[in-house]
Amino acid sequence: MKRLAATMVSLLLAATAAGCGGQEPPAAPAPTTNADLVKSRKAAGIPDCPPSQEKAAVPRGLPALTLECLGSGSVVHLSGIETDKPMIINLWAQWCAPCRAEAPHLLSAWKQIGDKTTFLGVNTKEEQEIAIAFAQEARWPWPHVVDPESTLAENMPIPRALPVTLFVDRSGTVVFTHTGEFTSPREITDLARKHLGVGS
Repeated sequence: MKRLAATMVSLLLAATAAGCGGQEPPAAPAPTTNADLVKSRKAAGIPDCPPSQEKAAVPRGLPALTLECLGSGSVVHLSGIETDKPMIINLWAQWCAPCRAEAPHLLSAWKQIGDKTTFLGVNTKEEQEIAIAFAQEARWPWPHVVDPESTLAENMPIPRALPVTLFVDRSGTVVFTHTGEFTSPREITDLARKHLGVGS
């Protein structure tokens, strides 16, 4: 019995180190109305998503995929996001322990380079109410889209395990993909400087 318990602990630690691909989100609560979600998002200080238009994907860019904006009801065409800044796109979920651990580092990085980049979250396999509550707790002041079926990972050469962070240049090309948890804000700002040409 002791040997079995030790084996289970080892497997659990290995899964945690590898990311959240093997975990399943908790059972979903009853859905709320769009009006409730909009109210919750605004109360949480989460802005609406940037404007976008249907547009063909550029080579090595974000796919021509449409996702709903968190707590908004509007939709975002990922390949046609209208911004004149490079983007940092973080795929996350509240049920993912490494995602929760890196949350303050993302906030600190945003405070340093948020005026030079567009931050966008992609909440994965989660009810919107839970996502809004966590984004409020994390004090994230950037918008998010929701990806309940993990379709972004299915349409890009990226791992399904969370977290994943995409660095996208002004042309819409994904120039770097970081897999796994950030352990400091410096990691994020260094990658932004190297791949996007922005500094703190």
